[in-house]
Amino acid sequence: LLTVSWTLVSTVIMLSSQNLREAVQLCIIGMVLILVFWSRHIHAYRRLTEPLTALWGTLFAGLSIFGVSKGVAFYTLAVLPLGLFMLPLIETSISVVSAAFSPKPTGNLILYRKLLSRGMDHATSVHTVVMICAFIGCIAAFIQIGTASFFVLLTAAVALSTVTWIFFRYASKSDRSQARKPGLWGIRVDNISLNYAITQVQHWINKGTDHCIIVTPDALAALRSRTDSRYRRIIRNAALVLPDGAGLIAALKLLHTPIQERIPGVEFTEHICKRASYEGWGIWFLGGAPGVAEAAAVKLSEKYPGLNIAGTRNGFFKDEENDAICIDISRSGAKVLFVGLGVPKQEYWLEENLVKTGATVGMGIGGTMDVISGKLTRAPRIWQKLCLEWLYRTIQEPWRWRRILKLPEFAFYVLLTALHLDTFNPNSSEEESEVI
Repeated sequence: LLTVSWTLVSTVIMLSSQNLREAVQLCIIGMVLILVFWSRHIHAYRRLTEPLTALWGTLFAGLSIFGVSKGVAFYTLAVLPLGLFMLPLIETSISVVSAAFSPKPTGNLILYRKLLSRGMDHATSVHTVVMICAFIGCIAAFIQIGTASFFVLLTAAVALSTVTWIFFRYASKSDRSQARKPGLWGIRVDNISLNYAITQVQHWINKGTDHCIIVTPDALAALRSRTDSRYRRIIRNAALVLPDGAGLIAALKLLHTPIQERIPGVEFTEHICKRASYEGWGIWFLGGAPGVAEAAAVKLSEKYPGLNIAGTRNGFFKDEENDAICIDISRSGAKVLFVGLGVPKQEYWLEENLVKTGATVGMGIGGTMDVISGKLTRAPRIWQKLCLEWLYRTIQEPWRWRRILKLPEFAFYVLLTALHLDTFNPNSSEEESEVI
């Protein structure tokens, strides 16, 4: 919408017989901004709603100040969006109606999720939806300017589809070649959005992918990876590594590999349960003190009606009971297994037993069940924004101070890495001991 509307406005102004020097300059600046940041606009793993809205509004507000192109501005602001956004509007309407009258709401992003369910990957699905929206928008534009000839519409549609297909084909190859996994001490972190991570889980389940482990490391987990070769191997082999801790994100930013979005384990767990309530996936909770997993399951079932809790089990069991637990999970048909045994025990358990459970996705969630169940309180929003969630958690659980004392060591090694003075070799085959 930004590109089409601004190009149209710029063309009208530049071809105008009036003396519109300031407006022309603004048009040129706008085109430069769009072109310079084009790779970010079209990136399939980022959400740019607010930045794009701000840029679009600023450009058109500037034109209004100059008092030019009111007709074209009104058209691009009021008419063209109806075409470009027709598909999302229809999907949202269906979602609202189904939520009100259907026992199984369709949810939003219907076409996108259908494409994923048929095996299409995230980037291709996004590009397909964009191409359809652009096509509908162009039809609306042709009709508005009075060019409703079938031949013109057909020619334009073919041309647009061809150009868009070629561009996205090239862009998708470029995306695959881009490293979207910043690294630290031999482990990689997925630099993706929360929405993408959720849809990736849906894609695995719909496709029947075998046994995907999700890890959510924080600063101390990254520090552990330096001395715990097994834990480091699990992270390396994980299907998704989501950045949870603020300290880890700050370290990656210092190393010039910033993460676009922090994905806390609590939020990700709740979003997966929300999606599961629509899709009918079975969810199993393993871990926590007696009664915690059950309480968390009840809370989530109340929050997300229709959620299928396939089973729960506390985290106090012997190794000899692993096989029996795996059999219970397998018989339940659970698709998603949340394990809250603490780092690194939960990752070790998933590596050894996820295949035996038959679950598609296994994720270590640490103390998430304590928070969801109400046993612990999550930090207020202001604490989260100030990156002090760890402090709030430590106040509730004073025993965590022993772990917090490891943070200066983490900061020290990050500084050495930034100065290229760290001699750590993540590929070393030597046996390493645990530090936490």
